[in-house]
Amino acid sequence: MKLFSIESKEEWNNYLKKNNPQFLQSWQWGEFRKNYQEVKRLGLYKDDLIGVCQIFTEKLPFGKYLYIPYGPVCNAKYQKEFLKLLFEQLKGPDFIRIEPLHKEESGKRAFSRHQPGKTLQIDLRSDLYSGFDKDIRYGVRRAKREGVRIEDSNNIEDFIFLLRKSSERQRFNTYDDDYFRKFLQIEDVSLFMAYHDDIPVSGALFACFGDRAFYLHAGLNYEKRSLCAPSLLNFEIMKAAKERGCSIYDFWGIDEEKMPGVTRFKKGFGGKEVIYPEARDITVRWKYILYKTAYNLKN
Repeated sequence: MKLFSIESKEEWNNYLKKNNPQFLQSWQWGEFRKNYQEVKRLGLYKDDLIGVCQIFTEKLPFGKYLYIPYGPVCNAKYQKEFLKLLFEQLKGPDFIRIEPLHKEESGKRAFSRHQPGKTLQIDLRSDLYSGFDKDIRYGVRRAKREGVRIEDSNNIEDFIFLLRKSSERQRFNTYDDDYFRKFLQIEDVSLFMAYHDDIPVSGALFACFGDRAFYLHAGLNYEKRSLCAPSLLNFEIMKAAKERGCSIYDFWGIDEEKMPGVTRFKKGFGGKEVIYPEARDITVRWKYILYKTAYNLKN
């Protein structure tokens, strides 16, 4: 088995779509992230392509580390050899963090992770509405009764307005406005907005990739929360994703401890929980201790 850099979008995405269509490993996500960091794409070959891994350089005040989200994408039996070859080839970082799809024992358990360790996936081939719990079904009916309108939209400024209101209320940090303007330009990313009397009340950015739709960012006008717009919004996104050929709707993260309200809402749509293996840090240099100490002090 050998590693080679892949320069063909078609070869890269075709492999992912047939094997495990992880959006953060997609070609288009890598192109978007090149606005902010260095991105490498390596393929594992054994006669034919048998695995891919997209790697992102994360800069630190005192160095850098390499980050692999939901990868490498390959058969579990090849992961150990894939990572071994990666670590031999990737030189210069203080450490490498992987959030793998298959259980991994290299290195040590990471003291933090970037992407959710647990998500919720809805089977879009099922009868969606009947799979919702009574609160979500009520929310869908109420939003329709109140005249909430759902649009496949390009109005990113309305979405940013909602996101800012959500971040202020829930006290979470988010990206700057220009980030989301560029985000909507990513191939296969869509914005659905909910309006009531032409006022934006809810919105969500999602991506279709392969047979999956990923719910990525959302905003809500809490002053209008009684309209239950997010219930109808997600229902309409699911139907649109199904029409676009997706069979799975990935809610992109649940956490009963950190996000109890959001998690309760998402679980109301049914589906199954998916738990990813623990993240691993491959310690390369002594500066890893500095990074871990700084993280612990910050948090």
